[in-house]
Amino acid sequence: MTGVHDGGLGTVLAVFAHPDDEAYLAGGLMALAVDARRRVVCVTATHGELGFPDDDPRSLVDRADVRRAELGRCLDVLGVTEHMTTIAAGSNGVALPQGTINVASGSGAGFGTYSGSTVMTSAGPQSVFCTGVAATQLTGCSGGTGTMSTGAVVSDTAASRFDVYTISGGKAAVSATSLTILTDVPAADRSVASTVTATANNGLITFVQSTAPTGTFALTYGICATGVATYSAGNASCFTGQVSGHGARDGLGRFDVHRVRRSRRCDGAAEAVDAGR
Repeated sequence: MTGVHDGGLGTVLAVFAHPDDEAYLAGGLMALAVDARRRVVCVTATHGELGFPDDDPRSLVDRADVRRAELGRCLDVLGVTEHMTTIAAGSNGVALPQGTINVASGSGAGFGTYSGSTVMTSAGPQSVFCTGVAATQLTGCSGGTGTMSTGAVVSDTAASRFDVYTISGGKAAVSATSLTILTDVPAADRSVASTVTATANNGLITFVQSTAPTGTFALTYGICATGVATYSAGNASCFTGQVSGHGARDGLGRFDVHRVRRSRRCDGAAEAVDAGR
């Protein structure tokens, strides 16, 4: 992006009526933004199935398949690679692992073959690998657990997981049942609500970034020392921590994990301790 100053430009959201609009209206700008490692998201309002001659022998469904495939190839060339859809009614109540996952849009949303996805289920965000994709299905899928429901998010953005025991004194020093999310990442910056999975060995916070993050974001969690089952802000054996990051088109981007200790000063103010990056 030589000679172009983006002034800290965040996500570029391009919205068009039809497939191919992105190519001739903003293809160059989108490619420049991608090359400058800006995050670029493309939204297309229709499948473009009506943009054919009246005497074209193909059905509207076949025409839409053609236009979706063209859109996918174009976005691949431009480097716009993140995609999102939702679980369709055909997979409502179905548990993972499952070979076929019914979605609102597969190939039309830009999902590709032999790729990993994050599927939201009753067990939280799940990593699923699928070998094929159709208009409304992901096929040859494996991995994951939990039950799917209509409208649940499916994204090809990988989930980010953080083990907060490491900066909290180690697994022997904390109570697994006390780990809780106090303030989640703002809705605009996440695909789904962040989740906690705490065991005797790991305290994992799972976060899935949205396709259009607004910039810097943070998640605050609470945890307590061994022997305290439930987090309480008024308990001297409990403290908070923060996972913070900056959105990027290639995943979470930069992130820090901080522990915030209760201050020993008489005024009760808190001091932040950077426990690692």
